[in-house]
Amino acid sequence: PGSTANIVEVNSANSDLAGDFFVIDSDGNTGIGVTDPDSALEVFSTTTQQKWSYDADSFATLTVADGSATTLASGESGNIIIDAAGLLQLEAPATTVSNEFVLTSPTVPTLADDPGVPGQISWENGFVYVCVAANTWQRAALSTF
Repeated sequence: PGSTANIVEVNSANSDLAGDFFVIDSDGNTGIGVTDPDSALEVFSTTTQQKWSYDADSFATLTVADGSATTLASGESGNIIIDAAGLLQLEAPATTVSNEFVLTSPTVPTLADDPGVPGQISWENGFVYVCVAANTWQRAALSTF
C-alpha cells in the first residue's frame, strides 16, 4: 500500500499494440486497457467493455460511450439504454423503438383490489389500468383523438 508500482503487468512488445493489456496495482485494483485503475475493476475500450455469457446466444454486454451514455444489451431480449441526460430507453427485439417505453404481456386486474405493485401498468379492451398503491388499481377509458 502506498506504492504506485504495479504488481502484475501484461503487455506486448508489438509496437502496433503498445500499452498494457492487463494490470493489477499495489492496491489490488485491476485494469484492462488502462494502466492506472481507480476501482476494483476498470475496463477501458471504445467498444463493448464487458460481456457476461451463459452460452453463445445467452449473454449481456455493457458499453459506456461518449458522454457516459450506457447500454446494457442482451443477446436475446433487448437493450436498456441510459443516456448522459438520464433518459431511460427500453428496446425490445423486432420492435422499432425511439424514445418510447414498450409494455408487453399485460396482466389485467379483474377487481380494484387485485394484487399489484404501485406503478404497475396494464391495458386491455379500451382501458388502461394503473396500480396506485399496494393492491389498489384504477382504470381509465381510452379513446381516439
